[in-house]
Amino acid sequence: MKRSFILSKGAWALAIVLCTIIGVLPAFSQSENTQQQTGKSPQIVFAETEHDFGTMGQQETAKHTFTFKNAGDATLIINDVKATCGCTGTLLSKKELAPGEEGNIEVTFSSGASGGEKKKSIFVHSNDPKMPSTELHISAKVVVPLEVRPRTLYWVAEKNMASMRTIQIFYQPDLKLKIENLHTTAPAFTASARPKADAEFPGYDIDIKYDGSLPVGNFIERLIVETNQPNHKRLEVALRGKVVGAVKAVPDSVSLGVIEHDVVPTRSIRIYSTDTSNFELTKVEASNPLISYKISREGTLNRYQVTVSLTSKPPKGAFSGKLLVETNDREQKLLEIPVYAYVK
Repeated sequence: MKRSFILSKGAWALAIVLCTIIGVLPAFSQSENTQQQTGKSPQIVFAETEHDFGTMGQQETAKHTFTFKNAGDATLIINDVKATCGCTGTLLSKKELAPGEEGNIEVTFSSGASGGEKKKSIFVHSNDPKMPSTELHISAKVVVPLEVRPRTLYWVAEKNMASMRTIQIFYQPDLKLKIENLHTTAPAFTASARPKADAEFPGYDIDIKYDGSLPVGNFIERLIVETNQPNHKRLEVALRGKVVGAVKAVPDSVSLGVIEHDVVPTRSIRIYSTDTSNFELTKVEASNPLISYKISREGTLNRYQVTVSLTSKPPKGAFSGKLLVETNDREQKLLEIPVYAYVK
């Protein structure tokens, strides 16, 4: 007795898919084996990997083109071109190159405001198996007519204690700069200039002396330098800082770092006075309810340890707050201690 088999539509579809897979797999395998047997691959070759722009002035722009060739026998693909500095721009002529084809990368460099030797890198990432990343180098010597270093002077001064800081002025020899006058915006600071010796460029060292007379707290003052040059008649240097008294917080800020998952770290600070044996913390509170703290006294000494943490994980992103510490010191009744963290 003969039996006949009738396949349903679903069975026929499954059979067709299986046949297709069985037929395609050998084709894939054969193609892969052929590529391995031929050993074809791209090869990126640059005509040069370094360029010196030479001498440049302030805020100038210069361009250079790096040329390269696909010296291999397979298609070369440029995956990415990245510069290490925002002052450097790149423009790729073509992303895919056939064997023997040439391409180029145009590099634009901006000298910026500061002077000196500048060196930057550009990384070219490709599918070249032997050289997946090529580093290109550019350099320049930026010459400025006159430069003040630094333009802002940060200063932490002790109460009733004199101290000194120095800034530098450099200028090109043909400028023939002369300092005609120096003064500051506060009598607590005085300044004097002396010509630089044995320097690559002529210039001045300007010594700024603080006499220790400012009250405890932050200060923002200025040094004004008047010269004989019409284009640089008045130069200003910001003097920013703070005068610290007998009460010390070490460190003077708390960074909890990067907080991941639900693990919240703790940090400790020490608060003490170098002036009196009757020093006390009268009150401590946090500006943000998520900040937690614990206060303990170090033995019989009037030194305190404050352990800082967070009560729970705050929202993602940057977190900041303050510990507000009140003391019985007449000059430093309130200490504000910043608390920082970044939450992932």
